[in-house]
Amino acid sequence: MNIFNLLPVLLGGDPPSGDPPSGDPPAGDPPDPTKLPVMPQWAGNLPDEITATESNRNILMQHKDGDAMIEVPTGLVKSYMDSKRAVSGMVNIPGENATAEQTASFNKKMGVPDDAKGYGLKVPDGSPEGMFSDDTMNAFRADAHELGVPKTTAEELFSRFAGRQIEGYNDIMAGNQQTVTERLDGLKTELGNDYTKTVEVADKAVHYADPEMIAVFEKAGLIGHPSIIKGFAKIGNAMGEGVLKGIGPAAPATALTKQEVETMIADPKYKLPQGNPIGDAWRAKVQAGFEALYPGTGSADTGPSSGRALHGA
Repeated sequence: MNIFNLLPVLLGGDPPSGDPPSGDPPAGDPPDPTKLPVMPQWAGNLPDEITATESNRNILMQHKDGDAMIEVPTGLVKSYMDSKRAVSGMVNIPGENATAEQTASFNKKMGVPDDAKGYGLKVPDGSPEGMFSDDTMNAFRADAHELGVPKTTAEELFSRFAGRQIEGYNDIMAGNQQTVTERLDGLKTELGNDYTKTVEVADKAVHYADPEMIAVFEKAGLIGHPSIIKGFAKIGNAMGEGVLKGIGPAAPATALTKQEVETMIADPKYKLPQGNPIGDAWRAKVQAGFEALYPGTGSADTGPSSGRALHGA
């Protein structure tokens, strides 16, 4: 028995099985115990595998005093203890026939939440509105839980996925802006001195278009398309030919009623932030309707007597 076989016993474990160490007599009839050296008292709990040979007893007899210690390299003891800890901390992976309880126990040890709501997914700052809907995030949580993905792993995966989605969106938007710039440059070349007037008339006509239609154009990447601009310019010119007395060019031939204007002001689209194409178009439509009701009032005249208080002033 060498020191590797003796170490587990000294530390309170079971001795490993295997062939006898070199130096011991070959296997055969066991030696006569009466002819072997007497064991020290402290070694009385050692198994026969260690005490049954004369060579092993001679080693043990070198430490016959009760306080004597067998010197073991510190590194060897540390390695042994580390290996014992590693074995005790191992997690058994459930097999195909594992019960639901075994699978649940394994998932818990791996850090999987008890339910899908346990995943703390966060939408990155600066994400475009509506890119990560509640349905999308809930579906991600459900899939992660079904597949047994640990909480920290799932949250990091979503963070990386969301980041790449935002990068892709920004690349598309930058490309769209570049496309718009190129289209407008082409339109300037085509129209020459008529470019500014054409765009102004088209812009006024767009203010009376249904915001949902503008949203469709924007989604399709058609904002700034020369054909769209020229088309709205034609509509604006046609509208200007049938204007009402006292109403500026590009106003609709049929003026809105006060009730219709008030209804439009109460619409959520009226409160969309500045710069939102749908909100801007809707407010412009309200403005035109108001000016049709109260012709000749200045833009700064917002007093109740003028009727401009309809805008919430």
